[in-house]
Amino acid sequence: MSSLLAPTALAFYRHRQNLTDFDKERPKNLNSIYKAVLDKIDVLKDNLDDIELEFFDGRRVDIYLRTLVQHLKRLQKQTNVNNLNAAWQVDDIATKIAANPGEDFQNNILSMKVLREYHNKLLQFVPDKFESVLEDIGHILSFLSRYCLSFYTENYDSYLETAQHYNKKQTEFNNAIKDHIENVTSMSKSYRSHLGLQADQFGLTSNDYARRIDCGELSIVLVIPQALANLRNALKGIKLWIEADREYATYIKQDITDLEGKLQDQLKIVEQSRRRYFHSDVLFKRATKDFEQQKQEMSKTKEKEIKLTKEYEELLSEHRFLRMDIDLLRERIDDVKNEEAAIEKVEKLTSEKLQLINQIPLLDKKFERNKKKMYYITERKKLVELKNDEYKRAKKSFDLAKSEYERDDFELNRIQNCLASLKNIYIFKTNAASLKKIFHNMPVTNRKIYKAQSHIQPKIIPHITTKEESIGKQPKAKGYQFDKYLKFVAKLLQQDWIRLYRVLPFFPPRGETTIESDIDKINQEYYRNLVEYQALESLRLWRRVHSRASLHALKSSLIEINKENIAQQIDEKIEDMKKRKMLREDAKSNWANIKLKTLFVGKLKTI
Repeated sequence: MSSLLAPTALAFYRHRQNLTDFDKERPKNLNSIYKAVLDKIDVLKDNLDDIELEFFDGRRVDIYLRTLVQHLKRLQKQTNVNNLNAAWQVDDIATKIAANPGEDFQNNILSMKVLREYHNKLLQFVPDKFESVLEDIGHILSFLSRYCLSFYTENYDSYLETAQHYNKKQTEFNNAIKDHIENVTSMSKSYRSHLGLQADQFGLTSNDYARRIDCGELSIVLVIPQALANLRNALKGIKLWIEADREYATYIKQDITDLEGKLQDQLKIVEQSRRRYFHSDVLFKRATKDFEQQKQEMSKTKEKEIKLTKEYEELLSEHRFLRMDIDLLRERIDDVKNEEAAIEKVEKLTSEKLQLINQIPLLDKKFERNKKKMYYITERKKLVELKNDEYKRAKKSFDLAKSEYERDDFELNRIQNCLASLKNIYIFKTNAASLKKIFHNMPVTNRKIYKAQSHIQPKIIPHITTKEESIGKQPKAKGYQFDKYLKFVAKLLQQDWIRLYRVLPFFPPRGETTIESDIDKINQEYYRNLVEYQALESLRLWRRVHSRASLHALKSSLIEINKENIAQQIDEKIEDMKKRKMLREDAKSNWANIKLKTLFVGKLKTI
C-alpha cells in the first residue's frame, strides 16, 4: 500500500501548483500560494496592458484623450450639454446635432462620429473586456482570505501587537481590493443608468489625467483610465498582502524570542516579590498576634487599674486628713501649755500626735506599692501602643508586598498567556497541516498541533509551595470546598452565566470560537435543566480546563460583568466559614482543657 502511495505523494510535492490546482487539491505550503498568485498577477498585468493598447488604438493615453476631449467640447458648445457622464446623453447629443448641425457642419458630424465610436467601444469594454480580469482577481482574493490568515482571536494586548496589526492590515487589504473591483462594475452600471457617473468613482489617476487634458466635466473620457487604475491598484494590494503574509511568521518568531526572555526575567521578579510577600505575611501575623495578646492582657488589667486608681485617691485623702489631724493636735498642745495644770493634757495630746505620726510610714508604704502597680500598668499601656505601631507598620508593609506580588503575578500570567498565543499562531502559520485542514474545511485549532510543536513551549520554573507560604493564599480550585463556592455563585448568577463564561480567564488560552462552542454545548446538553444547573456546569467546565482556577480569578470576572454584589457575598461567605472554623477549634480546645483538668483532679485525689 505504501509503495503505491509514495509515487503519488512524490508527484504531488514535485509538480508546480497554479491557482486552478487549488480548487481541487490543497496547497503544498504558503510559498506555493505566493508563487502561483504572483505568476497570475504578471499574467493579469499583461492582460491589462493589452486592453489598454486595444482600447486606445496603440496610442498614448493622454494624446488619445486630448483629441477626444477636443471633439466632445465642440459638441458641448453646439448642444449646451454641461456634464457628459451617461450613455443616454450620447443619444441626446446626436438628436440635437441632427436637428441643428450648426455652421461648422462637417466638423460637428465628425465629432459626433468620434463620440459614437467611443461610446460603443466603452459599452463593449466595460465590463465585458475586464470580466476575466475581475474574475481572476476575485479568485485570488478568495484564496488569500482563506489561506493567508493571522490566526489572531485574542483581545488586544501590547505583547500581541504584531498579530493584531497584521489582522488589521489583512482586513484593510481585503476591503481595499474589493473596493477597487466593485468600482469597475459600479462605473459600468452608473454610465448605463440615468444618474450617470459620480465624482466619488474617480481617484487620483483620473484627476491627474483630467488636469493634463483639461477635460472639465467630461467624466466619460476617464472611465477606462479609472478602471485600469482600479485593477492595477488591486494587483498592487494583493502583492502587498503577500509580502506582509510572508514576513508575518518571521515577526511572530521574533516576538516569541523577545517574550521568552521577558518571561524568564518576570519569573525572577515574581519569585522575589513572592518571597517578600510571604516574609511580610509572617511578620504581619506575628505582629497581629502580639498586638492582640497585649490588648487581651491589657483588658484583663482594666478592672485592676480602676481599683488602684480608687485606692490611690483614698490613700491620698487619708494622708491629707492625717496631716490635718497632726496639725490640729500641735495647735492644741501649744494652747494647753499656757494653761495651769496642763501637764496631763499635754502628755495625752502628745501621745495621740505620736500615734498619728507613726501611721505616716505605713501610708507611705501603701503609696509605694500603689505606685509600683500603677507603673506596671502604665508600662503595659506603652507596650500595647508600641505593639500597635509595629502592627500598623507590618500591615502597611504586608499590603504593599501583597499588591506588588499580585501585580507581578498578573504580569507573569499575562506574559505566559500572550506567549502561548504567539506560539499557537506561529504553529498554525508555519505548519502545513493548517493548509490541509483549511482545504478540507476542518477546524485548524487542533490539540495535536500543540503536541507536534511542544519543543517551543515556554520553560516555566515550577514552584512548590511550603506550609508557611500557603498562609494568606486564595482557596485553590480543588476539592469539595471549592465546588461549594461554585454552587453558591451559580445560584446567584442564573442567566448571566454566559456573560461570565466569556470573560473568565483560561490557561492554556481558549479562543473565542472554542468558548462559544462550549456555551452552545452546555445549552444543548442541559436545555431541559434549570438555568442554575447550566451556570454550575459552565463553572465546573472552567475549573477543569483552567489550570489556575481560583476564587480570586472568579471574583475578578464577576466584577468585570458588574456583579460586584456576588463577589462581595463570596467574601462574606469566606469570613463566615472562617468564624465557624475558629468556633469549632475553640470548642475543641475547651473540651481538651476540661478533660485535662478532670484527669489532673482525679490524679490529685488518688495521691
